[in-house]
Amino acid sequence: MITLRPSTASERDLFFEALRSELRADEQVAVVGRGLTWESLRELFLTVGEVRAILVDAAPAGFIWIEVHPPNLYVQSLILNPATRGRGVGFEVLRMLEREFCEVTDTVLIGTLATNERAISFYEQAGFVLAEEQSDPGFVNFCRTIRFDPEL
Repeated sequence: MITLRPSTASERDLFFEALRSELRADEQVAVVGRGLTWESLRELFLTVGEVRAILVDAAPAGFIWIEVHPPNLYVQSLILNPATRGRGVGFEVLRMLEREFCEVTDTVLIGTLATNERAISFYEQAGFVLAEEQSDPGFVNFCRTIRFDPEL
């Protein structure tokens, strides 16, 4: 069973370290190229949107950082533990968010580094398409209309 819940302070520290690890090889594009430092990025995720813990059968499985700005749901970061990847957890997490926010949003927007082939493949498999506007060099942005049917 997959559950999402608000992250604790210690989990946000774990999320930041996981995010930093994921972005370390592309720091110039992911952080510096956006006019940020690691400290300002940390402050940003602590004050903007919400970081949720992802649990699979009550065990920690990853984190998702979201912002809701109707009519859009922005997924700033989705990080799953390596052992959790490839098991459908990411797909279900996105579906859970669509279910939760379908009354106030109609589009999910998500971006990733242009070099992150694994994430690009996942988003394409999840039905995302390239967004018309690509605003940040080194990143690709995807969008998907929320398809959740509350009757199902």
